[in-house]
Amino acid sequence: RYRVLCGNLKQYNTAVHSMNEIGEHLVMSSIQDCDKYKFGKTKIFFRSGQVAYLEKLRAEKLKRCCIVIQKNVRAFLVRRKYRAIQHSVATLQRWARGCLARRLASHLRRTRAAVRIQSVVRGWTKRQAYLRLRAIVIGIQCAARGTLVRRACRVERETRAVTVIQASVRGWLARRHYARERRKVIVCQATIRRFIAKKRFKKMKKEARSVEHVKKLNKGLENKIISMQQRIGELTKESTLLKSQCADHAELKSKYETLRGVDTQFKKLQKTLATKETELLNLKQNLEIERLEKLDLINERELERSELKATNEKLERENAILVEKIQIIAEEMETSKVNIENSIRTRIEAEKNILIREQDDARDAYQRLLAEKNSLADRLESLERQQGARSGLGSSLSASNVSPTNMSPSHARTLSSTSTISVNEPKSLQDVDINLVLKLNQKLKQLELEREKLTKFVQEQTVTPSGRSMLRTKEAIKMAEVESENLRYRKDISILRSEILNQNQNLQMEKFVSQLENLEAELARLRAENAELRNLVMRENKMNYVTEDEQLLLAFETHKNIIRQLESEVDELKTRLMNDREKYLSEIQGLQDKNIKLSECLSKTYSTEVTHHTQESLSSTSLDSITPDHYLKIEILKLIEDNLKLKQMLESASFASCKEDAEVTRMIMEGGSGPPSMDDESILLGPNDSLIMSSSKLSVSASNTCNVTRKKERTYQGMFEFEKSDINMIMKRLITDLKPRIAVNLLPGLPAYVFFMCVRHTDHINDEEKVRAFLSAIILNVKRTVKKRYEDLESTILWLTNTLRLLNLLKQYSGEKPFQTENTEVQNSQCLANFDFREYRQVLSDTGVWIYQAVVRFMEEKINTIVIPAILEYESIPVMSTGKPSRTGRSESVGASPSDLQALLLGFYKNLVLHGIDMEVINQVFKQLYYYICASSLNNLLLRKELCHWTRGMQMRYNLSHLEQFTRDNKMADGEINEQLSPLIQASQLLQARKSEEDVNTVYEMCNKMSTNQIIKLLNLYTPADDYEERISQSFIHMIQEKLKERPQSEQSTLLMDTKFNFSVRFPFSASNIQLEHIEMSDVLQVPMLKKI
Repeated sequence: RYRVLCGNLKQYNTAVHSMNEIGEHLVMSSIQDCDKYKFGKTKIFFRSGQVAYLEKLRAEKLKRCCIVIQKNVRAFLVRRKYRAIQHSVATLQRWARGCLARRLASHLRRTRAAVRIQSVVRGWTKRQAYLRLRAIVIGIQCAARGTLVRRACRVERETRAVTVIQASVRGWLARRHYARERRKVIVCQATIRRFIAKKRFKKMKKEARSVEHVKKLNKGLENKIISMQQRIGELTKESTLLKSQCADHAELKSKYETLRGVDTQFKKLQKTLATKETELLNLKQNLEIERLEKLDLINERELERSELKATNEKLERENAILVEKIQIIAEEMETSKVNIENSIRTRIEAEKNILIREQDDARDAYQRLLAEKNSLADRLESLERQQGARSGLGSSLSASNVSPTNMSPSHARTLSSTSTISVNEPKSLQDVDINLVLKLNQKLKQLELEREKLTKFVQEQTVTPSGRSMLRTKEAIKMAEVESENLRYRKDISILRSEILNQNQNLQMEKFVSQLENLEAELARLRAENAELRNLVMRENKMNYVTEDEQLLLAFETHKNIIRQLESEVDELKTRLMNDREKYLSEIQGLQDKNIKLSECLSKTYSTEVTHHTQESLSSTSLDSITPDHYLKIEILKLIEDNLKLKQMLESASFASCKEDAEVTRMIMEGGSGPPSMDDESILLGPNDSLIMSSSKLSVSASNTCNVTRKKERTYQGMFEFEKSDINMIMKRLITDLKPRIAVNLLPGLPAYVFFMCVRHTDHINDEEKVRAFLSAIILNVKRTVKKRYEDLESTILWLTNTLRLLNLLKQYSGEKPFQTENTEVQNSQCLANFDFREYRQVLSDTGVWIYQAVVRFMEEKINTIVIPAILEYESIPVMSTGKPSRTGRSESVGASPSDLQALLLGFYKNLVLHGIDMEVINQVFKQLYYYICASSLNNLLLRKELCHWTRGMQMRYNLSHLEQFTRDNKMADGEINEQLSPLIQASQLLQARKSEEDVNTVYEMCNKMSTNQIIKLLNLYTPADDYEERISQSFIHMIQEKLKERPQSEQSTLLMDTKFNFSVRFPFSASNIQLEHIEMSDVLQVPMLKKI
């Protein structure tokens, strides 16, 4: 298709250049930025918009080629006309120019002859002058060159002489330097050799001293040597004596010469001297013999030492070889150990992945059963409503009339204290299918046995990890059996449903209710088993990867929550202060009114008593004791007492206001703002507070200063006390009347914290009925509110947040060790003590799943109207020349764009984040939404032939890149979420890919997420975008079909994706770091019946 961009194809030799090299040269010459494309082995990968850029280049090249063709045709026509005119003009010019040329030729001949004569004459004259000048120049050159040669010869002789002198001098200097260096080297060598000899001598001396066994062997020889040395010493002494005697002999000889009389003595002395000399010679010979023997011994010792050294070296070499062998063996053992560990780790990871997949399958099946149960409950409610409308009786199982006493067993059978709690099961109806009930009871017993086997399996797994693989295979078989049982139950439910629709409704309704109750009991047991397995997996696979940005966000949210809580406490103190002042003001006003009334009454009674006294003075003698003065004194005393009481109340009110002002200031200072000034008291006082303000000012002025004492901080237990009769009002204030715009300004999940603190109080006082009624009311009102406000996404998300938070709080404070890893000591001390809420946790989890599905369903309904226009129909890239007339303003005709879809998704994301949903749950929501986008778009694409061409595929790929970038920008798990768009992305790539017979393997590998029917359908619907593009051959489609038969049968059956499919949702456990004792109730919620303990 892009061969027009290659230019002249003749410059490529197909024998030398392969098609890949031609393609690489084409792309590199067309796109200068190498980051916009990458070469694969058989493909070229482009960034978004680069294929459109190549199409633009191709269109421009085709346009230039058309212009060249037009240019050449027009040039040919103009050239032919021009040549005819040129021929006629050339003929006229030829004749005219011939005449002019002949005239010019005669003129040139004459001119040339004259010039020739002039040149000969001028040449002779110049030649003569040149010869004279040449002779002069040659003479001058000879003299000059001789002078230069002689000068150069003299310089050469001087240079040679200087060279000889320099050579001699440098040779002498070099020899002298060599002699000095040689002497220095000799001195250094002598010093080093002396040092080495000394060192060697010391070593030999040390070795000679250290060889003890040689001394032992030659111990007798040493004694002999010592004795000989002693003898030599004696002989030396004798020799010295002889020498002295010789000296005496010389003196005697001199005397002899003088005396001549002692000749005989002299002869004797000579004989003795001869004998002594012979003895001396003998001693010297003996000494030499001993010295030679000693030298032989030394040589033998040296020989033994050399042999010992050789043996030591041999042993060291053998030791080194053994050490190398040991190291090699250790390395082999280490590598084998690493290989074994890797194999064990990979096997464990594979087994763990199998368990996780099995758990996900079980969760998916359970959630499908839960959805079916909810749909059946809705159907049952509608049928009961219809029956009630017909018979005039109210429905007994509708959501509006459910009470804690008639709830399902999964709701009622929830609590168990240290002794098991008996739950009042609803009585079954009279007419029940007995066979079905017996079958269900039998199946339930089997399930209980399987549950016991599973618990044994978990215990064995924790004790003996070597037998995990065999036990896990058994576990898989058991889970398959459980799933088969669930399928049977579904069939039974479908049979009951058909009976309800076809037969007598009253009788079958009773059957349905009884069997539904049994199914709910079975589901409760399955929930408990699933919870145990989930706890086991959470112990093994608990992963806490928190990035730095999430830590900062968490710290910011925590700080914001603390500030909100402090602000709420400040507001509460302000409102309390205003209420107290209004109360005191009303009491003072009432007392003043009472005082006025008493004064009026006193005046009236005084006048009446005076008249009565004057009239009855003569007849009445008993009234003397009750005089008006006495009565006035009594009333005055009463008024004085009342005034004293009022003053005391004023003083206490002023003191209380001072204390509350100090508390408000302390809270504001702790919250980060400054204390309020005296001018700010108008904020706290109303317009009718002038009297109490003036009185308080008088009291302050009287005492000059107000001693503000810090309020004694109370130690709270993190519980709210309430009465059982106030449950409905609490539910109304915290659930029914709570608006999202109010909840956003509060602590995220504040209703859940309040509910849990109430549950803690009921657990603290060990009131089973109260906690059951409270939790049942929570679940009932949450479901009722979600059903009522289904169209309000913020309200649904709000109660999803609170449901999950309450679920996490019940886990965090349950006392189970897997949920206590992040708790503080205070939080561990606040764990629940009397009741076990595992079954209620399962009920809350089911409620969370139901609300989650409602949220996802509402979001899917919202995006349903804009998915197809935004993904398939919107033209993000400007319309390119495709051989068809372009429709300008296409983007305006489409109802929605990718930016609109992205804005809607961003609104969903902000709502989820604003209400404090966990990031993992948000990822699951967007994973479901992306699957819905892919399924609806791909189904629509497979039904619209006008969209199946390569330009539309390019537009689709560019539009999908916006959704991929959206997940990256918001730091979601883009790999798992964007993977849901893979079938649609592969469909867009299939529309853009080459479709020749050589590309069968490429298409097969590229479309691994699409089913066989989808690929064949898309290829059959494909239409060329312009006349330059070739149509898909039937042979290519047959080859693709044959290649796709290699896939499993399960991947070949589906054509349209299931838009109703839902992924199984998993709610991760997230511990709360907010202390329960620090939570305060906001006055906005209007729940004065809750008392913090």
